[in-house]
Amino acid sequence: MTRSPDSLIPFGPGQPASEKRDDKAFNRRQEGEANRHRDQLDQRAQDLLAYNLDFQRLKTLPGVGAITALTILAEAGDLRRFRHHRQFLKYCGLDLAKSQSGQNKGHEVLSKRGNKRLRLAFWMAGLVTIHQRENVFRDKYERYLRATPFDADRKRRALLPALFRTTNSQWIDPSRSSR
Repeated sequence: MTRSPDSLIPFGPGQPASEKRDDKAFNRRQEGEANRHRDQLDQRAQDLLAYNLDFQRLKTLPGVGAITALTILAEAGDLRRFRHHRQFLKYCGLDLAKSQSGQNKGHEVLSKRGNKRLRLAFWMAGLVTIHQRENVFRDKYERYLRATPFDADRKRRALLPALFRTTNSQWIDPSRSSR
């Protein structure tokens, strides 16, 4: 028996409606299961780190929830070891690097040389922050967009140092001399 190429493709235009409905139901079940798993992880993180002062401080930042705070603490360790927010920015790989060669001046891009999980955690926190209704980061993002409405991704990258300064300022001891 020879099969037609269409019968080998599980999701195609010739798929019966009943199979499409089953596929949608399967996707909804998978999504619901992933959401339950995320909620369990969130609750467990909050239970385990309820008395951790660093965890509580991170959760006060806009866009940072329990799972993001847990990721930051797990990946960065003691945040007090960074004397300046720029050190932390470099550690995460979110510092800017010039891309140039010869006569070509190029442009600034993220270096991406640091910890990719920390970079992702802060990038996601930044995205959540600019989508929240009221906070200083959203206001700053909107000011950036009003100035030059194109290249929204570049504006998001510009917000990350502000988020880092806020994060780092919570751990800096004011009695420590700045170098």
